[in-house]
Amino acid sequence: MSCVLDASALLAFLQDEPGAVAVEQALSGSLLSSVNWSEVVQKSLVSGVDVCGMRQDVEALGVAIQVIR
Repeated sequence: MSCVLDASALLAFLQDEPGAVAVEQALSGSLLSSVNWSEVVQKSLVSGVDVCGMRQDVEALGVAIQVIR
């Protein structure tokens, strides 16, 4: 079963916030829109996170980042 993630869900996982465990269980095979991905990157940059390679890391967890047209 696929899940559609929003930016807040992925950020909760990446920042080990409440709900991170539930998100972790849904990562493999999940989808994230490119719009939500841009929000994750922007908020990560503001927090001082080095985002170099972050997309590859997230995709390695089984998340597909999709362009919505």
